[in-house]
Amino acid sequence: LDQLLAMNFLSDDDAFESAAKAFFRESFPNMDAVFNARSYFGCNRLDSNFRDIMKENLFFKALCDLKEYDLSPMILATEPSASLVKASKYLNEYSLKRVAQRAWKKHFDFLKTDESFDSTKNTRAFQETHNYFGKVLAKLDEYSTWLDAKREAAKSEEELRVWQNTDKVRLMLQDVANGYDSRSFSYFMTHDFELMFKYQIDTSFRYEQMRLGWSQEGWESNSSLS
Repeated sequence: LDQLLAMNFLSDDDAFESAAKAFFRESFPNMDAVFNARSYFGCNRLDSNFRDIMKENLFFKALCDLKEYDLSPMILATEPSASLVKASKYLNEYSLKRVAQRAWKKHFDFLKTDESFDSTKNTRAFQETHNYFGKVLAKLDEYSTWLDAKREAAKSEEELRVWQNTDKVRLMLQDVANGYDSRSFSYFMTHDFELMFKYQIDTSFRYEQMRLGWSQEGWESNSSLS
């Protein structure tokens, strides 16, 4: 485990590897942190799968395994602060984490199955993840502006009723980021704002759209931001 914690297999000169090293060192500053990574009521849970990975000297994969292959906090840690500050006006910390997790899963689903460390592939995926994360935040920002205009234009009793909650815009944006069983986010990424708005405020329309047979994968495969 000494080699695992030394992390000399990760370069300081590569954007992805240096970010990964910082993330893993913060997560596993010592041996106890490794053994406690999967502790449950005081029982160590470093399973046979982890031990098999270590026997093959696949140290990066072993660290990923300890984090259940979710390194999405790296995206938030390396995203330009101006972008996060802007998004924090309508997304809370949990919602930002969920967007980062979605972006990570979309581009790094290969980590669990890859048997070798491919630096070029990882660095490319890291950049693609950042690009996608930025596009999602940009689209959420555009939707925020669109919702504000929709609220200002509301005149009828029915329209005004939608905006009774003064925090409605922020709640709708967080609903997209958090997703309802992942469906709100998927729908948002593949449909225009008018349909998304109806999807969020009209329960019957939402269920009708679900019944159409659109799976999360189906929506995302047709996304212009894929």
